[in-house]
Amino acid sequence: MQSNQQSGFTLLEVVLAIGITAMIGVAATQLLGNVTDARNATDERANLLKELQRADMWLKRDFWQLTGRKVRDQYGDHTPIITTHNDYDLEFTRSGVRAMAIQQEEGAEPIRKSNLQRVAYALRTHDSDYCEKAKKRIENKQQEADGNCLIRFVWPVLDLVSESEPLVQILIDDIESVKFYFKGLAVNPNDLENKLVFENWEEEWPPATVTPDMVDDLIQLKIEYEVPVMGLIERWYEVPRYAMH
Repeated sequence: MQSNQQSGFTLLEVVLAIGITAMIGVAATQLLGNVTDARNATDERANLLKELQRADMWLKRDFWQLTGRKVRDQYGDHTPIITTHNDYDLEFTRSGVRAMAIQQEEGAEPIRKSNLQRVAYALRTHDSDYCEKAKKRIENKQQEADGNCLIRFVWPVLDLVSESEPLVQILIDDIESVKFYFKGLAVNPNDLENKLVFENWEEEWPPATVTPDMVDDLIQLKIEYEVPVMGLIERWYEVPRYAMH
């Protein structure tokens, strides 16, 4: 004779099973979240490192090809070969640009474009028109308008006029501060004994003690900049010697 009784789980067993499953689900969700956060942080750091390496490449190229060519500003006044006294953190002339022939009308001689270029570096705030990516993030409320970006400016001509507009290149999209320091000397070409040697890092170039009859000769340049995540970064660069040229 068969029994009609059926075996099954008790209420307590069902509750325990549900509780254990929920705990496993919560733990798995937290673990997956931690892995995702770690991957995002790694990707963000890798992208920042790539951006800093690209910025260092441009800085190195520009500084290694710094050349002794003075230019005129928009008002016709001479600007020093390298200077921190204008509207930019650093401005100078570099060589190494490919010289090109600009073709004129038929029969006319082509004009040779110089292999020199005027370059400048400067910080601009995130809410300015220069920091396009950051400005979009601010407009989308993805970040606050309290940061800066490092900009590289390049002029297509050396001697500027009022209509001269630079080409703009964003080197570091999010940077807190940047500072340039200089070592070198200044010599009077007519009196070689009359010279100034700057063995300590100067915050401006040419230094205020350099007189108009002297030729300033930059020897070494240092840049300190601070970026989120990475903190303070310091880089030193040797530059070509151009005094007395």
